[in-house]
Amino acid sequence: MEGFSKQLQALLDHRERAVKAEWDARPAAVLIPIYKDDDGWHIVYTRRTEQVENHRGQVSFPGGLVEDGDDSAMDTALREAEEEIALRRESVKILGSLDTLLTITQFRIIPFVGQIPWPYQFDPSPDEVAHVFSVPMQWLMDPNNLEV
Repeated sequence: MEGFSKQLQALLDHRERAVKAEWDARPAAVLIPIYKDDDGWHIVYTRRTEQVENHRGQVSFPGGLVEDGDDSAMDTALREAEEEIALRRESVKILGSLDTLLTITQFRIIPFVGQIPWPYQFDPSPDEVAHVFSVPMQWLMDPNNLEV
């Protein structure tokens, strides 16, 4: 038995460590559209309809699952923003991405921040988006507005 435990220890000592989830998260991406007006910087949000399959009625960013025709997660975010709120991809200047989020609903979401021109005429998809609105970043950064 001594030989087995030594072999096992050697294997365990030299294996690469990894984080294993209890499920395979579905790859997705969102766009966090931001714009500047006379009042400062704002973030654009959507409220999902009650008819969508996932996250009914929730406040969200435009986005969705990565599809076979998407070249990248960034392409997914831009495609979904165009489908959901008619935000043309050529109107978005991608500034970068944030940390990937693993959700309890089994999505692996990559968020991309993109600057958009303002004013902008959104045309929400009635099947997916109930409302488009924005919130000033100044309000979001105020600790008095934080709830946990």
